[in-house]
Amino acid sequence: MLARRVKYMSKNYSGNSPERSAGPVNSGFTRYRLDARDRIVEVGGDWDRFAIDNGAEELVSGAILGMPLRTFIAGDVTRMFVDALLARVRLTGRPAVIPYRCDSPGVKRFMEMSLESIGAELISEHRCLSEQVMFSPLAYAVVSEPASGGWVRRCSMCNRLTDRSGRSYESDEYPHEAGDTVRVIYHVCPDCQRRVKARLGT
Repeated sequence: MLARRVKYMSKNYSGNSPERSAGPVNSGFTRYRLDARDRIVEVGGDWDRFAIDNGAEELVSGAILGMPLRTFIAGDVTRMFVDALLARVRLTGRPAVIPYRCDSPGVKRFMEMSLESIGAELISEHRCLSEQVMFSPLAYAVVSEPASGGWVRRCSMCNRLTDRSGRSYESDEYPHEAGDTVRVIYHVCPDCQRRVKARLGT
């Protein structure tokens, strides 16, 4: 979720193995630190290498320091969800560990995020636990004008797609033609909201 919304996490990734165990070649660990106003003030781990490997040199650490985290989060619902999550960790002082998905068009990435408050600041660490190549890759374009229609919802946590009838699909199960680009609006689905609340004890 959070790491993926820092845009380079959604770039293309090439792989030739259907599954990888923890510690994949293309970044096993990234971290960032937020100040009291949720601006990115430090990044570490494999951040820069992952950005460069995925063709997003414009998002290396030197280019994003001082920018608000919200700049890199797609979808109003997801931004509100993240704001509430960060506020919860700050308010309680209790760390949180949350699983999520961080897919590229052709690879499912199963991730884990940890959040910890250090005074008014927050440390967010992200680990890739495993990867699975999709045999039916699907590319996405974020819709900026929802009124235009022709879009589906994509959950920022589990990456499942929900069509206008309410039916949900895994990315590689969504009906499409090869080479299609699906127009999406990001949100956090009710199931993921319940799971996160349960983990936080709310």
